[in-house]
Amino acid sequence: MRKEGMSKNEATQYLRAKSVAFKNELLFTKNINYNDVPQWQKRGVGIYSKEYIRQGYNPVSEKVVSVKRKSFEADYELPIAEKYSAFIGSFLAAKY
Repeated sequence: MRKEGMSKNEATQYLRAKSVAFKNELLFTKNINYNDVPQWQKRGVGIYSKEYIRQGYNPVSEKVVSVKRKSFEADYELPIAEKYSAFIGSFLAAKY
């Protein structure tokens, strides 16, 4: 729609309150099969931090130590429905 000259706001207003069937038909008229669209484009991407244990060496005490580290994870295949609720709940349970 943007390639056809609509602004972001015009395209948003045009699609507002339209049914899923209407949107799927619109995609089909543009030769886009919704089932072929990657999951991350349908549901988004989850980015979160994850703790892990790493072995290190403390030069002061001259001992091997375990330390907690964090890394960022990107999840391109988010679950849906009840599985999504459990997915989010796992972060909340770990934090509280």
